[in-house]
Amino acid sequence: MKILVIGAGPSGCSSAYHLARKGHQVIIIAPKKPDEKVCGGGVPARCLERFTELYNDFKPAKTIIEDMVFSFDGTDHCQINMPGGMGIFSRHTHDTHLFEKALQAGAEFSEERFKSCERQSKKWLVTTDKQIIEADYLIGADGAVSRVRNQLSEKLPKEAYFKAHDYLLSRNDLPLHIGFDKKLDGYLWVFPRENNCSVGIVDFADDKAGRLQLLDDYLARFDVAPDDIIKKRSALIPSLRKKDLNSTLAAYTKMLIGSEFFKI
Repeated sequence: MKILVIGAGPSGCSSAYHLARKGHQVIIIAPKKPDEKVCGGGVPARCLERFTELYNDFKPAKTIIEDMVFSFDGTDHCQINMPGGMGIFSRHTHDTHLFEKALQAGAEFSEERFKSCERQSKKWLVTTDKQIIEADYLIGADGAVSRVRNQLSEKLPKEAYFKAHDYLLSRNDLPLHIGFDKKLDGYLWVFPRENNCSVGIVDFADDKAGRLQLLDDYLARFDVAPDDIIKKRSALIPSLRKKDLNSTLAAYTKMLIGSEFFKI
């Protein structure tokens, strides 16, 4: 079967990997290859062990951090030893690995932007910025604000998204750290990786200025100099409430009733 995977992130590439190994013709559609994103990048060691097939040759996964510090209102309260520990990777490093695994398994990659899709005569017709492609099945894995989901189901409300900001640092000597603050409907993080570090914040509130001030105050605790900052970034991260999950499942159920979608 011919299967289009929209999106080249972890979900899309891991799906493409397994489907290609089963002998399907798989094409990954995305506007570009995996890149760096706003993300701490922590993957529990148990997850790495569970998906050995994907991670057994991923060298960064050999370095595990076992301790995490928690703070509240600027004061460290405890250090927790995590059973098994956690691997921490940049999204570029992690996603590129899965992307290459998918290609090695036989998936193809086409650098183009998804625009729309429609079901026609038991086939999918997918329109991109370059062409119209016919396929047997379609997998939407195109990120937080998914165009595929928005067309086939319903848009998530803005209240279902964290507003996120992070600073990518050239340093990697900071501790694995999670911070909470009574002014914050979310949390802060420090996630050191092999060659850099992500220091960031997520919050539901619309107060961008207040959120950035909290992040700057948090950053100051770790003696970070301006020259240590490689890049400042922002993103939306889904964090669905119970009612969001229920409405999304209801919309998909309505769409799937009587159809042959996704039965691979």
